[in-house]
Amino acid sequence: MSHISNKDFWIYAFLPFSAAMAASGTLIPLFIISGLANTSVSDIGLVSAISTIVSLPLAFVWGKLTDDTRKRKVFILTAFISGFGILFTYFFAVNLIWVIILNIISGLLLGAGDTAKSMYILDKYPPDLWEKKIAKFQQRSGIGACLGLAFGGLFQLYSNYYGVFFLVCAFLCALSAIMGFFTIKDISKDKILQKIEKTALINLDLAFYSSLIQPRKILIYNIEARDQEEPMKLQFTKTLGLFFLAGFALYLASNFAFTPLAAFITQQLTIHESYYFWIFIGYYVVSVIGYTFAGNWIEKSGNLKILFIGNLIRIAVYAVFVMLSLMFLAFGTTGSLITIIVLLVFSGISFSLMNVTLQNILPRLIEKKVGEMLAIYNIVIGISAILGSLFSGLIARSIGYSWLFLFSVMFASIACLIYFMTLKKTAIT
Repeated sequence: MSHISNKDFWIYAFLPFSAAMAASGTLIPLFIISGLANTSVSDIGLVSAISTIVSLPLAFVWGKLTDDTRKRKVFILTAFISGFGILFTYFFAVNLIWVIILNIISGLLLGAGDTAKSMYILDKYPPDLWEKKIAKFQQRSGIGACLGLAFGGLFQLYSNYYGVFFLVCAFLCALSAIMGFFTIKDISKDKILQKIEKTALINLDLAFYSSLIQPRKILIYNIEARDQEEPMKLQFTKTLGLFFLAGFALYLASNFAFTPLAAFITQQLTIHESYYFWIFIGYYVVSVIGYTFAGNWIEKSGNLKILFIGNLIRIAVYAVFVMLSLMFLAFGTTGSLITIIVLLVFSGISFSLMNVTLQNILPRLIEKKVGEMLAIYNIVIGISAILGSLFSGLIARSIGYSWLFLFSVMFASIACLIYFMTLKKTAIT
């Protein structure tokens, strides 16, 4: 297979931004329960839910704008610059109201680049390279996240002043904006079609050419639909609807398990805050390793097999969370710490496998308006994040963490079943 372009320098523009988002995103729940007065685990869920609620109406708008304008760079840079401004302002946050306001602004602006970066990969590379380029992008982003968490861990050893930490994260976002300005270039419609045609001509074997038919149709429809100013027809197929439903269940399970994790680790398991960043480093390191090999694994075993393996690993992780929440006294603090690290390592494996496969499968299920449909999928995921964030803290406080993690097992199992029943009937392998 021909590599149309080996110039992937633009990916490195996301590395500082990923470091900032991972470090600050990991710190904010801890900041809420430890750095602010009169807060609890339910406030973590409240802040997360508010940000997602605000972002939902704009998710479709950002997707439609990047589709209609065919621009990716401006939206990606908007996210980078917004990250700088938001994290810089966290330096002045002194109470929960400040944090809520900043999360509202985050919901409004940080989503600008979500659909744009996905569409940029589809624009820049031919369909036969999507798996590897998605994996490479996620791998580099994961490296950035690892570096950000390592910085957070080292910072906690020497300082408890959260404001300085947020300032450093802000300037990392500014660095991404500068790098992105020089390395990200919007791709014209003609160049997209040339990539597709060149891929088809170079790879003349029938099986491979057949595998390109659907992706080729996706991109050509996407381009032509923009040129023809016709009303949007979503053509929401049953398969696509079930895929969205599975995504809803999958991310609901994830939000139930991970939104209150900071409180679970520091309060119920009584693990000291200084270990918090180091616990999550294992998750991101293994994710990076997973992304390194995900493209080749998918090429050998197929998207569906890798997707199911990742999903089953995630279900097993949630099941062990249930056991840990019931038997944490028997585990002891050290045993709980080791168990949490191992669980997050396996979560990292699961996430890397599922993230690449889902990003690769979804565009192949869409016939028209790829950017807008990706935005709608993000809205569905966002709704699950709202519900997961809001109810996770309430469930943990009212009936306990064991029930919360049990719900995660249930919803992840539902997602796995829907994926299996739906995707096995498609031409996707």
